[in-house]
Amino acid sequence: MLSTIVVPNRNAWRHCRAQAALGGTQGVKLFTIAQLAARLAGGFLQPVDGDHLAAAVAEAIKLPLGELDAIKALPGFQRAAASSLSNAWSAGLRLADETASARDQAARTRLKAMTCLEQEVLARLPKSELRPHDLVTAALSRIGYAKSLFGRIAIHGRTEMSPVWRPLLTALAIETEVTWVADARRVPPWL
Repeated sequence: MLSTIVVPNRNAWRHCRAQAALGGTQGVKLFTIAQLAARLAGGFLQPVDGDHLAAAVAEAIKLPLGELDAIKALPGFQRAAASSLSNAWSAGLRLADETASARDQAARTRLKAMTCLEQEVLARLPKSELRPHDLVTAALSRIGYAKSLFGRIAIHGRTEMSPVWRPLLTALAIETEVTWVADARRVPPWL
């Protein structure tokens, strides 16, 4: 029977792949959660690549960014900006919504600058690369294909899952068998 293993990162993916090869295992698919969402979303969609994100940030900071203009030339800003966007996306935050709902003027000003940066970065990323929230939305629209694409799903090596992926995992658990294999903690209560 078809089965899928969801691993936390590229190194774990390589390790599981080597184990499957050494054990002669066939019919097992290995994905990170972002790759799984992209596969279900279909077409040529894929998660935002870290190198593409860094390049897009490098291009975007050449433009006026409001509050960020004072610090965008500092060493490490590009890496920090890319990391901040990636972390916000993994948390499921929509920066435009956060900006609109901010009550504190200083927070709103900073969030507006980050929203501006995000818009500039998104305009420079390949059209096939989507933020996690967008991948989840696209994947949920095709959730009926989950069982035939993935079979049984086992999530390995994760003790927690970023909030943005939780609606997808909940929907997958309804469509097909999902098993959480974690050593350190029990299954998260939200799942």
